[in-house]
Amino acid sequence: MDNKQEKEKLDNLYDRWHEIQHGEDKVDEIHMDPWHENVINNIRDFSVFNDHEILEVGCGPGDFALFVSEFTKKTTGIDFSEAAIRIAKQKAAAQRKKIHFQVADATDLPFVDHSFDTIFSFECLEHVPDPDRMIRECYRVLRKGGRLYLTTENYSNGLILLWIYSWLTGNKFNSGTDQPHENFFLYWSLKKKFRRSGFKPVAWFGTHHVFLVLPRIHPHKFVVNAFSNRFFQKIFRPLARHMTYIYEKP
Repeated sequence: MDNKQEKEKLDNLYDRWHEIQHGEDKVDEIHMDPWHENVINNIRDFSVFNDHEILEVGCGPGDFALFVSEFTKKTTGIDFSEAAIRIAKQKAAAQRKKIHFQVADATDLPFVDHSFDTIFSFECLEHVPDPDRMIRECYRVLRKGGRLYLTTENYSNGLILLWIYSWLTGNKFNSGTDQPHENFFLYWSLKKKFRRSGFKPVAWFGTHHVFLVLPRIHPHKFVVNAFSNRFFQKIFRPLARHMTYIYEKP
């Protein structure tokens, strides 16, 4: 199977996945996941984006793009799933939001260099076949001084046991939502990817610290979502499953 056939297969799998996960979404509502809330709580004042052209890479059903469009000059959302973009457009129409949603590949963005002031990407990087290329593409289309807010999975925690089990048994790894494609990311290795791309680190933090996963016990059993103490935040950051990375293009 060549790269084109593999891409078409993955596209079809994600079309079905989005139909299952979001086909019954209420078009007049906006749903935020924990990773969205992590970024929103970090930014707090979204008026800083009033004159910004924003891109969301891997927008899925469009909920965050719908939210942030209230504060931006222009909002664009892309996803390689036609089903996801169709759902996003239905929501935008129902909520009377002017957002440019389009089908596009995160590893081959259809925009000229330096097109956007800010880029957001939530839980997308771990599901693309070439994450390094996606990071380079984000760097390319971002304007100088612009920031990338990206969240992704981290498995330098108890969930690494599930990866080991999957490898030993030959079964597909399932992070909880039966994604068609999963990349194995560790906190330290992902930081190297950003450094090689040219991005300058601004901040990184995580929530949902997974300490242990045991058979027949719910994976949320040995979890601390967040630490209020800054020392513990730093010490246990590598154990956080939901990582947020904020990088700037120098």
